[in-house]
Amino acid sequence: MHKVTNTPLRREILLDGLWELSQSETADQHGLWQFTVPVPGLVDLAQPALPEVGVVSELRSFFWYRTHFATPHEPAPLARLKIWKVQFGHSVVLNGTEVGGGSCNFTSACYDVTNELAPAGGENELLIRIGADPTQLPRSVVYGHDFEKLRYIPGIYDSVSLILSGRPAIWSIQVAPNLASESIQLAVECEHVDTEPVRCSYTLTSPDGKILAGEVEQGAGVRPATIPIPRPQPWSPEEPALYRIDISTVGDTACARFGMRDFSFDPVRGQAILNGSTYFLRGTNICFHRFLEDSSREALPWDQTWVRRLFELMKELHWNSFRFCLGFPPEFWYEIADETGFLIQDEYPIWYGPRPELFPKELSADVLANEYRGWMRDRWNHPSVVIWDAQNETVTEKTGAAIRAVRSLDLSDRPWDNGYGAPGRLSDPIEVHPYILQNYMSKPPGDQGPLYDYLTRRRIPDNGPNEFSPRRDGEPYTHPIVNNENVFFWLNRDGTPTGLTRSIYENVGDHTNLTTEDLHAYYYQRIISYWRVHRTSAAVHEFAFLGYSRPGDSDFTSDNFRDVASLALRSTYVSAVRAAFHPIGLMIDRWESFFVPDAEIVVPIRMINDRANAWMGAVVVELAGETGPLPLAEEAVSIAPFGTYAFEVQMRLPGDSGDYLLTAGFADNGESIMHEHRFSIDPLPRLAEPVSGSPSDQYVHSVGGVTKPGDGA
Repeated sequence: MHKVTNTPLRREILLDGLWELSQSETADQHGLWQFTVPVPGLVDLAQPALPEVGVVSELRSFFWYRTHFATPHEPAPLARLKIWKVQFGHSVVLNGTEVGGGSCNFTSACYDVTNELAPAGGENELLIRIGADPTQLPRSVVYGHDFEKLRYIPGIYDSVSLILSGRPAIWSIQVAPNLASESIQLAVECEHVDTEPVRCSYTLTSPDGKILAGEVEQGAGVRPATIPIPRPQPWSPEEPALYRIDISTVGDTACARFGMRDFSFDPVRGQAILNGSTYFLRGTNICFHRFLEDSSREALPWDQTWVRRLFELMKELHWNSFRFCLGFPPEFWYEIADETGFLIQDEYPIWYGPRPELFPKELSADVLANEYRGWMRDRWNHPSVVIWDAQNETVTEKTGAAIRAVRSLDLSDRPWDNGYGAPGRLSDPIEVHPYILQNYMSKPPGDQGPLYDYLTRRRIPDNGPNEFSPRRDGEPYTHPIVNNENVFFWLNRDGTPTGLTRSIYENVGDHTNLTTEDLHAYYYQRIISYWRVHRTSAAVHEFAFLGYSRPGDSDFTSDNFRDVASLALRSTYVSAVRAAFHPIGLMIDRWESFFVPDAEIVVPIRMINDRANAWMGAVVVELAGETGPLPLAEEAVSIAPFGTYAFEVQMRLPGDSGDYLLTAGFADNGESIMHEHRFSIDPLPRLAEPVSGSPSDQYVHSVGGVTKPGDGA
């Protein structure tokens, strides 16, 4: 599924397609070849269908894959078999000889099969044995533990290929761009020939087709080469310009795509810096391995047309970034992200929660570092990957130690997120999940509603104060904040609340006449807009765009599709997302759910501009009730690049009781954006005095909701 380049020095033969499949109870003997299964894919796609897949079963302990292919007639001094991703563990047998194996489930493996390959023109039999479930793995490896998963479905879920080349062979390429110096650092890992450096020639092709060529020495003891890139074209989500470099030795050729992109966090301002300029990350999460157990998944994850449309849809929702959460996809997903233009927080699939005793004792920092090395090597040329994320919501010292062991390998020196563990540098971000609505799982909100309870002050989001929040000397970290999970208000695809959120809908929605879908959209746009407009976070991500949906069947979380195959989303969700994540952010800074009749109030309207150019437009504020809309104000707004803007609307509320809708909206590039605040006029106030002031500008640290094992992501 990944891009294949064939040259006179290297041929890559994709072995993807329909393979034979068998199952067995032992590791040394396969069963009958009764099934066929696609590669890449999972064994639940086998025909005929297999029972009890993805759970521990007495039917089998292992699956065996088999395919046949012919050796090309042109001889090659070196033959390598590459398996991009497989779970759970694998052993490779070619023509009756075991040639290698491994336990890693999220990184590639490559084996020298030169001596086992049949003579030119001859037929080869390739067998790959995998574990039928994670219990076949040693406890010292990461398998993607997830409190919400019901099934762990095995399979070869990325491409398999045969690579034929001469010597010295190229094992890997790393390209590290540097816009400021108009250059790249190039490190080529080659097969060593008598430990002498290897002379490599390169051809570099720019996005507009211009070509640069030259030579460098690489190998043992040789520093990365610096290659000038005159007048580089920066890569960004708005303009994803891609370069290509082809590297050749006398016997092998390999290539890599890269973008001239610099990314970091400013520890003083707490903001992301892309290509030397402030950049605010807006986005979502893709829980790929949760989607693998979704009932509607089928072969969609390996359909490049579907994946490309998925990313295009994310662009239409005003997102420029996302996190791969709790499991990696096939490699071509990253290639499409490079081409489409997204910034990715790439999370290694570790989730054991806040209690260190849950973390497997056998999973040492050294073992983790080895897995991290393979992960980085697979991914470090992708301009879309800007944050290495060591784990999710887990408190352990082992991930921090592993980060320190491997950090220097990345010549681009990307920032690291360490989940709920301690950050390694002042410029490393901390991730926070301020799920404020989680606080209403077992209690109703105050009289003025949940938004009033929590959002009337400018809160700095964190995860505590409690054992969930990493602290130094009892004080919150001051690192840049990646606010990458919101809003704890999930609906299943059929519109019913999930098991985690049913009681929340009952508690916060009992005073409204809204449907569950309208209620979800309302709280979504209000909470996301709050976190964005107050600019307390370098990134704000919702949770989650792609995952599973299983109503009534341990339905903890869900995505927001009506039909995932056609990528049809709920219309109320689309409207809420487009408003909440528009580059021109807006927030109606009143949060009460009711007022007394005829009250005089001030309504602050706060706005931000995420763009690098100034924005000018008109913001219209209206109040609507049973008698129709009542225009209140129209403000001519001009916001500087990355700037803020605020104005106030003074109003006397109606004297009639009922439900009212306060809106503030604007037009941008032909799109109408509308933000809402819903409240009622109540002649029997539940407070002694009506609230008439505007919210405080004082920052406080949020005591938001926190996630416990089994409670969601």
